[in-house]
Amino acid sequence: MVSWAHPTTGMGDACAPSRTPKPTDLMDWLPAMLDLGWVVVATDYAGLGTDGVESYLIAESEVRDVVNAVRATRNFPDANASSTYAVFGHSQGGHASLWAGTLAPQYAPELDLVGVAGAAPAAPLADLVSELWDTDLAWLIGAEVSVSYPANYPGLDLTDVLTDAALGSYANLAEDCLGTGGAESEIRSAFKQQFYVRNPMDVPAWAQVLNDQSAPPVPADIPVLVTQSVNDGVIASASIARMTTQWCAAGSVINTVWLGPLRGSTDSSSVLTHVYEGVVGGAIATTWLEGRFAGEPAPTSCGQSAPIIAASDG
Repeated sequence: MVSWAHPTTGMGDACAPSRTPKPTDLMDWLPAMLDLGWVVVATDYAGLGTDGVESYLIAESEVRDVVNAVRATRNFPDANASSTYAVFGHSQGGHASLWAGTLAPQYAPELDLVGVAGAAPAAPLADLVSELWDTDLAWLIGAEVSVSYPANYPGLDLTDVLTDAALGSYANLAEDCLGTGGAESEIRSAFKQQFYVRNPMDVPAWAQVLNDQSAPPVPADIPVLVTQSVNDGVIASASIARMTTQWCAAGSVINTVWLGPLRGSTDSSSVLTHVYEGVVGGAIATTWLEGRFAGEPAPTSCGQSAPIIAASDG
C-alpha cells in the first residue's frame, strides 16, 4: 500500500481533495502505481471537509491521518490491502510523510512501514518560515498556520507576530482554497501589505513550536527519499540541502534527488516549479518504492554534494 499525503489546499470544507471535481489532479504518477498492483489511499486531513480545525503542519495529527487511512482501507475485504505500506507526500504532505518515518512505527506497530518519500517537503519549518515570512506567500501559508498553531498550542499570541492587517483577515483567508488565496496574497503584496510584523523565529514561543514541528532525522531502519528542485519558489532548496546533510550525519538512510527547473530558470525561483514537483517526484518515488517493497537495500546520497549551497545555522 501507498498512503498519499496531499499538499496545502486551504482549510475551507470545499478545499478537501475528496470534495473537488478531480481529486487526482496533479497525481499523474497514480496510474503507474496502480499498474504495479499497489493499493493507493489518499486522506483528507482531519478537520478538512469535516468538523473541527485542520491541524495544518502539526505532525502528530497528519501522521495519524495517513496511517489511519491505511487501517481503514484494510477493513475493505475486496481491497486486498497489505499491512506493508509506504507514505508519499508533497509539500505539506512531505511534512506528513517524513514525520511518519519517526512517528508511524510507534503509532501503528501492527503495520510494516518500508519507506517514506517527500517531494519538496515542508519539513524544515524553521528555515521555511525564515525564508517566507516577509513574502507574499506568508498571506497564504501564514494564514493557515495562524489558525492551526494557536489551536494546538494555546499559549501562542498572534499579536506577537501578525500585522494589524493580518489580524483582521487571517481566519477568513485560511478558509480560501489555494487558487483564491494565492490571488489575494499577490494583491496584498502589490499594495505592500505584510502578513508578519516580524519573523516568528525571532519570537521565542513561536520559534520553539516551529522547531518542535520541524521533522527530525528519520531512524535508519526507515529509508527516506526526498526530491527537490533547485529553483523551488516555496520550499527553499538551501534549507533542504541543510536538512539532508544533518540527517546524513545523524545516520538516516536518505536519498536526495535534485531536479532542474520545472518552470522558469535556475536563477529565478518559481512557484509553478513547486506545484509540478509533486508530479515529477511521484514518478521518481514509484521507482524508488518498487525497491523498498522488494526488500532491496535503499540507495543513499549521503556523501554526495548538493548542487546548491546549504543554508547556514545562522
